[in-house]
Amino acid sequence: MLSVVVPSYRQRATICAELQRLHALLSALTPDHEIVLVIDGDTDGTAEELLRVPWFPELRVERFPENCGKGAALRHGLRAARGELVAFLDAGEDLDATEFRRFLAAMTLYDADIVIGSKRHTLSEVAYPPIRRLYSWTYQLLNRVLFRMKIRDTQVGMKLFRREVLAAVLPRLVVKAFAFDLELLVVAHRLGFTRIVEAPVRIRYGFRSSISWRAVFRTLWDTLAVFYRLRILHWYDVPQQLEAPPSAHPVPLRVAVPTTEESLVRSVREPAR
Repeated sequence: MLSVVVPSYRQRATICAELQRLHALLSALTPDHEIVLVIDGDTDGTAEELLRVPWFPELRVERFPENCGKGAALRHGLRAARGELVAFLDAGEDLDATEFRRFLAAMTLYDADIVIGSKRHTLSEVAYPPIRRLYSWTYQLLNRVLFRMKIRDTQVGMKLFRREVLAAVLPRLVVKAFAFDLELLVVAHRLGFTRIVEAPVRIRYGFRSSISWRAVFRTLWDTLAVFYRLRILHWYDVPQQLEAPPSAHPVPLRVAVPTTEESLVRSVREPAR
């Protein structure tokens, strides 16, 4: 099975069309798939907007009552995924999901542990403002100096993993925000999952995905913290028993359509106490 985790924050305007397109694409790739949508703080009515989506059994929806960060949403979604291959794709439609065809081909061709999208791949099609390009180049240079991995782009929100990689890596992760991608790759590399292949992506920056200068500074801080845990504490060498804070317990949202005439029925389970 192929699982695709989609972390979403304030994506009410596009989420319905995005899920329908992703479902159609995955159905063409493989009949055995699932989509795990994680709503990271429903402040704009994304969950209500989902009532407009024609129901399909491959969709599962999880909702955090409060915004906990992209990393927290991804960690929960990746743990909840049931596939032997597990991918994630940032919501917002900046990334072209049709590139998953190449990701799956690269996974097989190179017997890869991880396939990651890279803006610096020669076949990538990317157009974005100079300031964002400068930020990306500077951050990747910092990562190469700190972590010495032969990866040119850690931050594209489109990645594919073998389940055994996630089983080993997820219990060791800490970052809850945008540096989650980096931490995941750093820890995987540390544990010996070094067959990391970069694949081309097509990015149409509509700036519907959320990032701010505050997020940039938080990412830099988290990056230095990853370096400290890796090189000084050797913290990632053993799995950590981390207790999630109360706000990090998601509220699963189940959506179903009994018949075409009846309205959608939704049941919400309260977070565990």
